[in-house]
Amino acid sequence: MTISELIKKLREMPQNAIAVVRGYEGGFDDINDVKPIQLELNPNAWDDDRRYTEPRWYYGVYEEIYRNKTSTVKPIDAVFIEQYDEEGKHEAKRKEAKKKASATRRKPEK
Repeated sequence: MTISELIKKLREMPQNAIAVVRGYEGGFDDINDVKPIQLELNPNAWDDDRRYTEPRWYYGVYEEIYRNKTSTVKPIDAVFIEQYDEEGKHEAKRKEAKKKASATRRKPEK
């Protein structure tokens, strides 16, 4: 996705929403999609007395509120910037990038 495509998609999103990406691990990937979602503060961050505590870094600060899940907290509007999809396009892009990289790699001089 190019910057102009990303900007166009972001203009269609709620402008007061926070922007989030999936957390954990390293490296970089192309942006696959931009979509509105609803979040709550990570339920793993609440202690037994219902006080908010800092969650472990690998859990993330937020958790998505799914349509079939009942939540007792006010949802947080967010825009999810998705790096890959579950339909295998991620792997296809990885192969395409590897092919481009090997094609542009400089051949050793003899």
